[in-house]
Amino acid sequence: PNPNPNPNPDPNPNPNPNQALAACSAGRQWRSALYLLHAMGRRGVRPDVVSCGTTIVACERSGEWRTALSILNRMERPPVRS
Repeated sequence: PNPNPNPNPDPNPNPNPNQALAACSAGRQWRSALYLLHAMGRRGVRPDVVSCGTTIVACERSGEWRTALSILNRMERPPVRS
C-alpha cells in the first residue's frame, strides 16, 4: 500500500510568485506576467521590486514598452516594497 494518498504531490506547496514571473519573462509571455502581477495584489501579496522588474522585462522582450513604462510608473508610488 502507498502511504502517500497523493501520487503526484506538489514539491513546493508555496511557490514563489517571482519564479512564475521569471518563467513568463523567459517565454515572452507578457500578458501572463501582467496577470500574475495583478493577481498577487488581489491575493494580498505585495509585489516587490523583483516582481515588477521581471514583469517589465517580459513586456520589453515582447515589444510592449508602453506597458513596461506603465509598470515602472506605478513602481514609483507605494505599495511596491523593496
